[in-house]
Amino acid sequence: MSEYDGLNVGFGGERIALPAGKYGDSVNSELKIVNYNGVLPSRADADLQRHGFLVAHTNGVEGTAFLTLQLKRAWLTPEAISLVFNKGVPVGRATQAGIDTFRESLQEYSVGRATANNTPDDQLEEQAGKIYGNTIKQIQIAVGSLFRLQDWRGEERNPDIEPAALLGTEFSGTVGPGYKEGTSEVSNVYTRKRART
Repeated sequence: MSEYDGLNVGFGGERIALPAGKYGDSVNSELKIVNYNGVLPSRADADLQRHGFLVAHTNGVEGTAFLTLQLKRAWLTPEAISLVFNKGVPVGRATQAGIDTFRESLQEYSVGRATANNTPDDQLEEQAGKIYGNTIKQIQIAVGSLFRLQDWRGEERNPDIEPAALLGTEFSGTVGPGYKEGTSEVSNVYTRKRART
C-alpha cells in the first residue's frame, strides 16, 4: 500500500446544486457551460449518445447543474431535421426521397418497439403511432437544444458541431431537480431572441 492511498483526492468539498428556477430570458443569459463531461452511450439504445455538461450561474449564484443532450447521429441528418422542423420539406442537402426514407425508418422502429412491448394486435397501430410521436418529440427537444445553444453562441446552426465545442456557451434556461438527490438539471434551454434585419 502506498502512503498516498489514504489521501482524499476529491475536489475538496460537496458539490452544491444550482437552485431550481428560471435563469435569464430570451435576451439576457445567466447560465454558462463550464465543463464538458464527455459522452456516454445509452445502455438501452446503442445509437443514442448522452453528452453531459456542467453548468454554473454567470452572476454568482452558488451551485452547478447538469445539462444532458441525448443525440443520435441519424437525428442530425438534413433528412431528420427537414422532417422534424420543416414539416417534411427539404432543407439543406436533404432530398424528398431521403426524408421519406427517414420517416419510414422511424415508422418501422415504432412498430418494432410496439411489437417488442407485446402490444396486442388490435392496439399495435395506435401504440406505434404514440411511439413515433414520442420519438419526433425527443428529436425536437435534443436537436432543438443543440441549435438553441449555437444561437446563444452567435454561430450558424450546424448539426455536425462537436458538442464539446459548446464549452463556454452562455445561455438562459430552466433548472429543476436532478435525477439524484442533491443535484439539479437544466430542463430547458430558452430560445434566444434574434436581431431583426
